[in-house]
Amino acid sequence: MASNYRFTEEECHTVHPDTLLRCMLSMTAVLPMAKVPTLQGPFETQIGKGQCGTVYTLGIGGLVKKTPNSISKIAELRRESQSHMSVLKAFYNAPEALSSKAQVPRLYALMSPPSSHTDDESPDERVDILSDYSYGIVSRRIFPLHDLIATALLESLVPTFSVRQRETCLSNPTNNNCLVRLYLGRRGVSRSKARAEDMNLRNFPLHVDEMERLCLPIPAYITTMAQSLALMHWKAGIDANDVEFVFGDSIQNSTDRDGHTVSVWLLDFNQCRRFSHDQAGLKQLVDALWWNDPYYPRPSSSNPQDRVWWNTFSSEYLDASSLLTDSKMPRQFIQVVEEEGKQLAQRDARMQVLGVTLTLGISGIALGMIPSFREAVTRYMGISAPGGVWRILAIFFALLSIKSLPFVWHFRVFKNLIWQFKLQPIPLAKSHLFAPVITTSHNSISECDYNFHKSNSTYFADLDVSRAAFVGVLLKKSLARLNSGDLTGLPEEAKTTKASYIVALGGVGCVFRKEIPPLAKFEVWTRLLSWDEKWIYLVSHIVKRGAKKPSNYFLQSWRNGKGGKKPMKEGEDKIKSIYATSIAKYVVKKGRLTIAPEIVLRRSDLLPERPANQPAIPTQVSDTPTPEGGEKPYMSSPENLVAQVMGQLRSENMFDKKEEAKVGEMTWKEVEAKRLRGLEIAQHFDGLTALHGEWNADDNVLGEYGDFFW
Repeated sequence: MASNYRFTEEECHTVHPDTLLRCMLSMTAVLPMAKVPTLQGPFETQIGKGQCGTVYTLGIGGLVKKTPNSISKIAELRRESQSHMSVLKAFYNAPEALSSKAQVPRLYALMSPPSSHTDDESPDERVDILSDYSYGIVSRRIFPLHDLIATALLESLVPTFSVRQRETCLSNPTNNNCLVRLYLGRRGVSRSKARAEDMNLRNFPLHVDEMERLCLPIPAYITTMAQSLALMHWKAGIDANDVEFVFGDSIQNSTDRDGHTVSVWLLDFNQCRRFSHDQAGLKQLVDALWWNDPYYPRPSSSNPQDRVWWNTFSSEYLDASSLLTDSKMPRQFIQVVEEEGKQLAQRDARMQVLGVTLTLGISGIALGMIPSFREAVTRYMGISAPGGVWRILAIFFALLSIKSLPFVWHFRVFKNLIWQFKLQPIPLAKSHLFAPVITTSHNSISECDYNFHKSNSTYFADLDVSRAAFVGVLLKKSLARLNSGDLTGLPEEAKTTKASYIVALGGVGCVFRKEIPPLAKFEVWTRLLSWDEKWIYLVSHIVKRGAKKPSNYFLQSWRNGKGGKKPMKEGEDKIKSIYATSIAKYVVKKGRLTIAPEIVLRRSDLLPERPANQPAIPTQVSDTPTPEGGEKPYMSSPENLVAQVMGQLRSENMFDKKEEAKVGEMTWKEVEAKRLRGLEIAQHFDGLTALHGEWNADDNVLGEYGDFFW
């Protein structure tokens, strides 16, 4: 529907309830004035009641009166009037940029305010609130939503209700004043067991997943809440504890008064308090947000979309706060809320695990008390048979050593290859060229040596798994294009060779730093180190699990925001988390023909454009044997090559000075500098190939020994 779309009388009764809600709650449509909210009516009709006071209509001027429920609530009601007035002043004097704030009911001092008062008056020009117990607080009424909207809410969000149940609910006098609460911080609440006689339309909760289903403008609601909260914090000076955001009819603010529209309203300030600008005040603001009903998005949710809504809210809140104060408290407020949200999410996760564990444990105990079940378990597991106990122990030990079982290594490697090559939907961008892939594992019992630490030889199996995942990410697009016939830039021999493209491991080395204890968890961080005219060099770091939590996961956006809270210090603190570091080199071949890494990486769209005056790395490598019969070195003189290119890098004309990169991407100069820095390290590993010539087969030996006794 277009903005300000007007429903006709006929459309009101034929339009689908979802469409009606989508238009009206998006605040882009008008319902005909089928039921005019009268400004004159019954005197002191109760329309609401809370823990502090009871709200009555005054029957004149569209006003309501909130009276204290007891003598002890008079002081609280007086504080509410002060907070309400502070919010009115703050919203009235808000910067023009904060135009999306919620509506606040006008506040009056008399039972019958002067007729000259208008909605456009400054709150300072109104008479002060009466504190007399017999009067209470007098303010503008938030008129209820149109009956058609109330009916659509039941039809759309409580589909289990029959027509009779809906009529029962709508005929309940307490449901004549329908207001809808905006719960952006709650989802997944079932209404399947709702009872018509218990349904309360006076405070109907609309949850964020229901808003998503109705395609409502959630970002607009978030902006409204964020700007309103910022104004209450930094303009009104209150903590906004227990305030409510509701949908209500905006007829009393309409200039044409010939139709019903919907607005977001702010109400209930009786729990609000002023706060100090120190750590105690910061805690007060954070507590107020968590204690309130879930109007605001929550950073503690495990749902990825909720994280998006929270990020939007925090950004809008900080933008609004920057217009109101120069203090650092708004950013500190968001940071503390996020930290507490993280702790709350971890606590919930632990409680879920504990709940599942207790459920399984209690179920196991209950089943174990059944004689027939015990007999069946004993019979099928063979415990009573000869060797039955040893069989159970063998299964238990196998589970502890699952990484060393036959074909488990194959599963771990091919799982990553299949996922990255076939199932991973997100392509890499140029900014991801040097980003690492993280794989996780643990040191199983069977991988320990006689010192009861992870055996040196087993590191390579975990490195294989990590490199398989990274190579799949790095070369997926390139190999797909090469195998589909994209031969641009390849030597002529590639066009005639019928062999398939393969990725081969040419060598691997590992430097150990400290031992890994039994059953300890660890991570393997693998990334691109460098490349030359033949080899692609990868570096892998085996580190303590959780030593560093990334803040961004390019291929797994649902993880974003779960890390980034554990900064790593420079120098020694960083090294202490490393168990071992490995380097490996890969080559892409078609038959005996080597495909230059630069061609491969460019096929993956990972390299920026090379400047015209930048010399290219050779892209044709001969595999013709040397006269001595050995393999031709792939870097004839690594030191000279690096020195030559580094010298060119430092020259003034090496790169185009006008070279620019897109936001988040590196320029060719930056990529080349990082490649050459890695190549300086790789050349030392590359020099180890000279050790092949150190095998002297004619020398005398000390002896020959087998693995076992033969």
